[in-house]
Parts: sequence; structure tokens; C-alpha cells
Amino acid sequence: MYRYSICDPLNPKVIEMGEIRKDKVWNLFINFPWKEYYDKMMASTYQNIHYSPSLEIENKENGTAITLSLVNMEHGLEFYIFYLRPKKVSRFFGLIKYTRTCLTDKIDQTEKDAQDAIQALLKEDLKTLEERWG
Repeated sequence: MYRYSICDPLNPKVIEMGEIRKDKVWNLFINFPWKEYYDKMMASTYQNIHYSPSLEIENKENGTAITLSLVNMEHGLEFYIFYLRPKKVSRFFGLIKYTRTCLTDKIDQTEKDAQDAIQALLKEDLKTLEERWG
């Protein structure tokens, strides 16, 4: 099962939308109102903007998530892509091992990159997620 949340640029709170089935995630991205949120953001004053239009999707079973944040539409959709995942860490020569949450981001990502990230998340292709956005 997956869960998702959205960021409306003029709303100071992240909007938790709840669970979503895996087979519904792709259509969620395709039908997300990127342009409407972006236009609303661009028509507003700087003081009223809290976020870029964003969509976060989390795989609840393995704890990996991506957040797609729209930052530009001048030459097609341009995103920041954030990748959140649990990562095993060893310290003191491997004597202490624990899992911590890691977050990385990439700027200047295209719509194709965003589609690739969603596909990798849905396929649980952690190798691709780590190589491209880790």
C-alpha cells in the first residue's frame, strides 16, 4: 500500500491525502493539477506562497518515498525530486548498526525524470532510485 500528500502553494499545511493503491499512483501523477497550482502560485504575492506545488508518494511497506516539487514551467515541467529512504549505517568499525532516514534531492529534473522516479518507486527498484536520486 502507498500513501500520498500534496502541497498547495497557498496553504501553509501539507495536505495528507491518505492511502492509495499501487495501481492508482500513476494516474494520480498524470492527472495532478500541476498547471493550476503553478498558475495560482505565480499569480500570488511572495508572502502568500508556502510551497511549490508538490506531490509526495510513499511505499508504506519499505519506507521509501519520493516528493515531486514543481519549480518551473517555462520549458516544460521542471521538478525538484526528493528521495527519502531508510538506510543502514554502521559505526565504530561495524560494532554499532542502525537504520536512519536519509533524504536527498536533485534539481533541474524533467517531467521524464519525474515519471522515471515514480516508475522506480512502483517497481521497488531501489537501485535506480539510489543511483539517480540518492
